[in-house]
Amino acid sequence: MSPTGICFTPSIHIKQAIEQMSINLAAESLAVITDENIYTTQPSPPVAALLRISPIAYFYSNHSPSVRIEVITHCVRAMFGQEISIENFVIYVELLVNALNGRAKEKILQPMQIPLDRSHSMSVALIKLIDILRMDNNDIQQGVQQALAFNQSIEQEISGALYYQTIPSEWFACTYAKETLMALAKWLNYQQQSNECEEKNLF
Repeated sequence: MSPTGICFTPSIHIKQAIEQMSINLAAESLAVITDENIYTTQPSPPVAALLRISPIAYFYSNHSPSVRIEVITHCVRAMFGQEISIENFVIYVELLVNALNGRAKEKILQPMQIPLDRSHSMSVALIKLIDILRMDNNDIQQGVQQALAFNQSIEQEISGALYYQTIPSEWFACTYAKETLMALAKWLNYQQQSNECEEKNLF
């Protein structure tokens, strides 16, 4: 079930696994050998997967990077399988954490190193994200306009964390389900503080 209570369709690799099972059953009846790897190899995660993993930044923004990497690894492996690299996920979560913790944008972007794999959509999206952030003149409206032009939903999340104090009031006025979002923000803050207390009690 989705957060809205509406059932969504299975991911591609689940559909492929179901399709492969049907093919195997049919092949067995004809004594034909099939190559399962063609159908069961998981595709690379889409760029939207970065948004799916981003709550880790909100829950663990005051934890050590090693704790966040452990949580990211567990979540990514659970969602996409053991063979998926977590490098881009770590880069995005750390970028968001630094923004949430109030670090200056220039200091956040300067040390960042993104894998230059133009064949990987997530790497390309992260490179474009950095370009947009560097050219937005520290203006959330300009950044969001550029993000919309390039279909960069991840930029909007980072911009919100960087420039939340300058978000235009009219944006808040027309926000859908504003009360629900405010309640969610309070819950995230509560969970973050609870996680910090639990971590302190371990040491």
